[in-house]
Amino acid sequence: MPATAFLTRENLEAAFRALGAKARAAEKLVEIAIYGGSALVLTLPGRAATKDVDAVMQHDSAWLRGAVSELAAEKGWPADWLNDGVKGWLSHRDADPEAKRLFRTYPSEEEPGLRVLVASPQYLFAMKCLAMRIGGADQAQDRSDIEIRPSGMTVVDPWTVPRPQSLSDVAARTLGGEPFDPLLREFLDTFYGLPDAERMTTALASAPASIGPVQDAYLAAVAEHLALRFDLAAPQWSEEPGRFLTKPFFAGGLESLKATLLVESPLAFRRRQIFVTANALSRASEHATR
Repeated sequence: MPATAFLTRENLEAAFRALGAKARAAEKLVEIAIYGGSALVLTLPGRAATKDVDAVMQHDSAWLRGAVSELAAEKGWPADWLNDGVKGWLSHRDADPEAKRLFRTYPSEEEPGLRVLVASPQYLFAMKCLAMRIGGADQAQDRSDIEIRPSGMTVVDPWTVPRPQSLSDVAARTLGGEPFDPLLREFLDTFYGLPDAERMTTALASAPASIGPVQDAYLAAVAEHLALRFDLAAPQWSEEPGRFLTKPFFAGGLESLKATLLVESPLAFRRRQIFVTANALSRASEHATR
């Protein structure tokens, strides 16, 4: 078994792809939030490898633990290469929408099986400082990690690029190469934090550029759903013919979920033949700000 830091970014991403593929095969969609050295390996050039993955398993943890053990056996890795020992270091701030963001979906955004969230640099920095204070200043790796944090807080793109302020921003940045799903989630965090109906209406008002049939219809459904929920006027662009699908689209692509999605999907989505869960637009930020 590996006794040193063996999980490079390449190894981590390969492992996450494998877990995502296993989840897809089991018709599951699971989520983990990662912290510590593994988060630094994925987001900063200053940390080359880590011994394990500090993670909190968000969904279907029993199945995920089994998949982690199975992958360990396949690769000859320690059984605890991914573990939840970090739970004892988390603070109440972990629930803050700013504490972590989606890093990537595996195997891909189009075929989701595993969503990996990464703690923000500020949160990682605070956790490292706490670990050193409790464990002593001779914790060499913690000291090294802390020394690379200040520069990391200003150079890592996921944390310095502002959130989309409108649905048209989501479309424009998707066309610019950024992934659609994380941008939409970021927009929702922005929207739920807006102070009044006027600002909310402005965020929905501009017609997004065309991205593709599903995304175009999805953005229209989001606009209509949010307008209905917050008693706003739905934007006219959401009723354009190109904002409706001619064939059904089921989020997640899992056959076992179709019956549930047919029942739960909100009206604004169903009338566009898009079938999602009832809480598809839920975010922690909507509860934190309202």
